[in-house]
Amino acid sequence: MLKRHIQSFAEMETKLAAEFENTGDIKVIFDLVEALAPLARSTRNLQIAVQDAREAIKGDPFIIEMRDLAYDAERNIDLLLEDVRLGIQYRTAREEEKQAKAGQDALRASHRLNVLAALFLPVTALASIFGMNFVHPLDDKNGMHWWLVLAAGVVLGFGVKSWVTAKGRE
Repeated sequence: MLKRHIQSFAEMETKLAAEFENTGDIKVIFDLVEALAPLARSTRNLQIAVQDAREAIKGDPFIIEMRDLAYDAERNIDLLLEDVRLGIQYRTAREEEKQAKAGQDALRASHRLNVLAALFLPVTALASIFGMNFVHPLDDKNGMHWWLVLAAGVVLGFGVKSWVTAKGRE
């Protein structure tokens, strides 16, 4: 009965190891940790109990064999638990790397948007002010003031753009 009991731990380890090798689902891996943690404690306690029996009954070849089987079961389950934990850490690090890259891409895109806004905001503001339907001193028929306002807006736009990009480099 003792041999069957120890072998049942080895069979559970084999089954859980196969499940770990064949899964890609993180939920299954977390379930494996939940299953392996108490199993690791049980096999550790089993190995200690069989070692105590070995020390109490010196020279019994059956007890020595059971101690070795219990040690193998404990070691294999501990190694599997460590592999599963490392698998979780690897997947977590891989996801964090993907998130960091996505964050950098979003940051680059928002910077481009800020540069575009810096370029066109002054032109839009000046066009809004001078495009209103009221009489002002710059209103003439030759169109020269229109070009001056456009040029002023472009110069202001490049000024704001250089200010925004200079702030981004600091």
